Amino acid sequence: MIPLTINNQESELSYAYLHSVASHAGVNCKIANRHDDNNGIDATLTSWGPFDTNSRYQEIDIKVQLKATIQRPRVQHNTLSYFFEGRERYNELTQTG
Repeated sequence: MIPLTINNQESELSYAYLHSVASHAGVNCKIANRHDDNNGIDATLTSWGPFDTNSRYQEIDIKVQLKATIQRPRVQHNTLSYFFEGRERYNELTQTG
């Protein structure tokens, strides 16, 4: 058996954390396939309604891109701050319209 690289260890821990949070919230978590991952999507979270008495939505999917680091966060005004490189794909995914 070949040991995992540090990057692969970070990736696996990210998936495990996402799964645990999703499970606790009662949300389905599906790991993306290779075609989704080529678009920067690592997982899809799905939740089923009804969400609110006035909501027209019965099901909501959220596509997630995971990031991991071994660097300690900078604490500033009760918030955690991380710097990461390669933000171009993140910026593309967060654009509206």
